Amino acid sequence: LPITKKIPKAMIKISGLPMLEHVVLLAKKNGFKNFIFSINYLGYQIKEYFSSGKKIDVSISYIEEKKALGTAGSLCYLKNLNKEAILVTNCDIVSGVDYGDVLDYHNHNSADATMVVRRYETRNPFGVIETKDNNFISYKEKPVKNENINAGIYVLESNVLKYIENENYLDMPDFFMKLKKEGKKVIVYPIYESWLDLGQPKNSVEK
Repeated sequence: LPITKKIPKAMIKISGLPMLEHVVLLAKKNGFKNFIFSINYLGYQIKEYFSSGKKIDVSISYIEEKKALGTAGSLCYLKNLNKEAILVTNCDIVSGVDYGDVLDYHNHNSADATMVVRRYETRNPFGVIETKDNNFISYKEKPVKNENINAGIYVLESNVLKYIENENYLDMPDFFMKLKKEGKKVIVYPIYESWLDLGQPKNSVEK
């Protein structure tokens, strides 16, 4: 907000194209041709723009959520898929990730679920003092902390979709935790390519 008052987030333009179109064109470049869009808020605008996908030479079908189901919840509608892997991505992630490599990595590791992660560096602007009770232990000058963050891109085997309850809200990190508890093989794929989460207000966009 306020950009998304009149248009869905997926249709915000980046360099003249809706961010969702950037995602599709990258996936197409990596060999993907069949897409399923899960839509809810102002979803008719997405359908009107992309239609069947013919104008960009891909095939697009739609899941129309009656209510918001989160980043994983709408996958309950795909339970009838044959045994195959599905690549899932948020619409607001614009990156240089090779989706084909992610899929190959997932298959090579015989994983049930793969989460793409990116290294995120946090630099403390202050000197940090380590203490025990009131005793001085050590001092670190502006330490740097490296962590893996969720990049909003996933690969799932279709047979794990049975763990998603029908039409219940579910976000992907919670789904991954559930799969881990079920004893499924859950792995991560680290990326170093360009990656931008355009769901963050601080990142500039073209209206």
